[in-house]
Amino acid sequence: MTATDAHTARSGDELDAATLPLPLARVLLRFVEESPEVCRRHQFYTLLQNQLMPLLPHSVAVCGVYDRRRRDLVFDVFNSVVLPPWLQVQLARADSPLLARLLQAWIDGAGEPLTLPLLGRTADAIDAEVAALRDAGVQRLLVHGVSRPERLHEVSGFYLLGGPLPGGDVEERRLLRLVVHALHAAYLRTLGVEREVGVTQPSRLAPPVEARSSSQGRITPREAQILSWVREGKNNQQIGEALGISALTVKNHIQKILRKLGASNRAHAVALAMQLRLLDEGKARS
Repeated sequence: MTATDAHTARSGDELDAATLPLPLARVLLRFVEESPEVCRRHQFYTLLQNQLMPLLPHSVAVCGVYDRRRRDLVFDVFNSVVLPPWLQVQLARADSPLLARLLQAWIDGAGEPLTLPLLGRTADAIDAEVAALRDAGVQRLLVHGVSRPERLHEVSGFYLLGGPLPGGDVEERRLLRLVVHALHAAYLRTLGVEREVGVTQPSRLAPPVEARSSSQGRITPREAQILSWVREGKNNQQIGEALGISALTVKNHIQKILRKLGASNRAHAVALAMQLRLLDEGKARS
């Protein structure tokens, strides 16, 4: 993206942002102000959960950037609900039928944000992925990318948010248009810093269980209990009500769990904890 392209995009965004309701404008400003501080994976996940969530509610975020070495988009999945392992693998593949379909639809739509309600059956290659997302509570997909306006096929970033049905499709698409460049910059910075310090993305290549068990801090009984409820598909509010604590406190516990286990998201943390047999003592109690 050239400086001219960026200036044009920002100018249009400023005009669009000026018409937002004041509460949304404040949340948007906070997102834009905090995104430049993001440079590590756990910070990026926190950005999605704390700053992007009030603007665009979602439980699944698929982030893709162009990799010059592979000459293709490389995707990663961040999710706050448990997804089947095969679906997480599919959503991290550029040749996934669903991602390929959405990318082509975005290009065909002149690079405008798209909203896709997950209703009914498609009876084709993407049906299994759509059905699994619906089973996880995802009701719609919101899609946008980053590329030069005159060269839409040269996609440098592609982002998918899966969540509840929106109150207004137009408002969601407008908000995604406003945040996508800051989101893309934060994700690129995260990947760049992790390359510099030699961090391997945990969702793509995790070390053997034996190596992890000897080097990672064990989670506390309370954290194991919370993670057990995450495994059962409960959200922060439900877990907080069961434990008599706030949803924010639950979120803080989960952030500590992610750091201790070196996990990229909740589902990845559950998978690692199960491999390490850390949940045996922390099964959810009624």
